Amino acid sequence: MIFLIGVVLYLKTTTPKNKTGVIVFWVLIGLLVVSHIANLFSPPPPSVKAIAWAGEAMWLFVLLGFWVDRNRIAKS
Repeated sequence: MIFLIGVVLYLKTTTPKNKTGVIVFWVLIGLLVVSHIANLFSPPPPSVKAIAWAGEAMWLFVLLGFWVDRNRIAKS
């Protein structure tokens, strides 16, 4: 619920600069939703090493978020 409110607020307060600002935004939202659903229904990680690699992979979300934000501007 909070995630959905955040997405709606972000969409209402920003506008895309270009097509990348639209596509990458929805790719990020899709990946976050898939990641959350996988987290709910997947078995526990098999090892500590798997947890570490998953944690490192989360940095991709930070980079995607940065990319989205660089291709959107605040509405005035």
